Amino acid sequence: MDPGARRLAALFVLGVIAFFSPLVLLFNRPEPAAGVALLPLYLFGVWAALIVLAPLLLRKSR
Repeated sequence: MDPGARRLAALFVLGVIAFFSPLVLLFNRPEPAAGVALLPLYLFGVWAALIVLAPLLLRKSR
């Protein structure tokens, strides 16, 4: 397996762990942070981080 594929596989595992239900439920709280509920903020933040990290990891493998 080439290094780029290994990095993407590791990113996939990190994404699965980040979206794992018990971890997500830690952010399901009624009190908002700066007027925004924590759950959507966490979900969109992790999603955006995965999107940003994917091309960066592939660029380093070239």
